[in-house]
Amino acid sequence: MEGNITSDNNMMSPFNHFGDIGENEWNWSNLTCKSFVFASIVPDSSFQVFVFSLGLVQVIVFAYIMFWQWKGKWHLINQRRQVTSVLLVPPYTIIIYMFAGTLLLYGVLNIVFDTRPYISNYRIDESILWGVGNWYYHSVVDGLAIFLCFEGIGWKTMKKTMWRSCFLGLVIGALVTMASLSHHWAPQGNLEYGVYLQGVSEGLLILFYLAILFLPKRMLKRRVAVYPYATAWAIYHPIHLALLILMFLDYDFSFCTYAAITTLVWGIFKPILFFWTLKMDQHYFLGRIHMPIKKKKKKKGKGRKRMLRSTSNVFDVFDDDDDDD
Repeated sequence: MEGNITSDNNMMSPFNHFGDIGENEWNWSNLTCKSFVFASIVPDSSFQVFVFSLGLVQVIVFAYIMFWQWKGKWHLINQRRQVTSVLLVPPYTIIIYMFAGTLLLYGVLNIVFDTRPYISNYRIDESILWGVGNWYYHSVVDGLAIFLCFEGIGWKTMKKTMWRSCFLGLVIGALVTMASLSHHWAPQGNLEYGVYLQGVSEGLLILFYLAILFLPKRMLKRRVAVYPYATAWAIYHPIHLALLILMFLDYDFSFCTYAAITTLVWGIFKPILFFWTLKMDQHYFLGRIHMPIKKKKKKKGKGRKRMLRSTSNVFDVFDDDDDDD
């Protein structure tokens, strides 16, 4: 889970407070990690400038990666130079743009809602919307790991990946929603039930990645690029779960730690990990791509059409996973 959405300010809990400084405003005379990270510097506003600014870092990193992708493709299309790190195969292009959708979705949710990661008193509409956001997010980021556990990379693999990843995302999204709604359904509105569900969702993801890493190959086929990807997430989720629990228990240092590790460091690393995994898998199938550079002039558009035709054939050539379950 990437975080949660705050509640109606009229519904307070002992774990949803900023001491004497108020719910949503900074007060420099009595500043804590919790208020510094999650309170708004704008009076009567729920927009958290600090958290949003840190989250914007991963958008900048991803935009930088895509800039060099587009520039590399332009060089290939116009046969200006050899480029070895451009994602040419259609499945990888589709996946990287789906990842861009997760960044856009979380950016919108962070602007519209007062987002915080720990369990508190959330409104029903907020909880449902955040569950939907987590469904899409986990369908993409965990779906990549599922995609790498097939032998092919064609349409059949994409369809099988879609159904499996959507189911996993649905399970995680439902758990996130129920955890956020714990104030409404738990006995006496006990928020600890929400923390238990957070533990279940994070625990499922930990087991998911450990299974990918350690199940025998006769039980689970997988390509080489999945190993570093699954390892990174298997390390991340226990840290994330520990910070969620500490923030729920209101340990002040955990809020700054969460911002530094989960929002900043992981925010920079995640787009790089996602792109590098796709590039590594492309090299697994195609090797490093070296397109010959011809000096004679080509009519405008011919190089692009030829390149698109050659890469689209990969869907058929490598779609050899008919026997996969």
